[in-house]
Amino acid sequence: MSQENSIIDRGSRPAVRVQDRVLDAVAMLTLLSGILLFGFGRAELNSLANQSYTAPPAGVTWVSRAELHDAQTRWGALLAGAGLILCTGAAMKHASARRRAI
Repeated sequence: MSQENSIIDRGSRPAVRVQDRVLDAVAMLTLLSGILLFGFGRAELNSLANQSYTAPPAGVTWVSRAELHDAQTRWGALLAGAGLILCTGAAMKHASARRRAI
């Protein structure tokens, strides 16, 4: 095999930068954590409504448990929304970098 055939020609395309990968990872983790937190909170609220929730420890009221899981769903929705915005921004950044490279 000759030396010329073993080299991959990438043309003028730039290498992937670490900052782009970090932005992708942060966006994905934010989105996934928001979805998981929202789903967990909704499942626990559903079990409270169906009366299948295990009894809270002494001194903790049912209302405080419901407020906790309601807050989980709100924070989960906020995190998922922030993750969606970050994902959209990262996709737009990648698209503009591809256009510049062409």
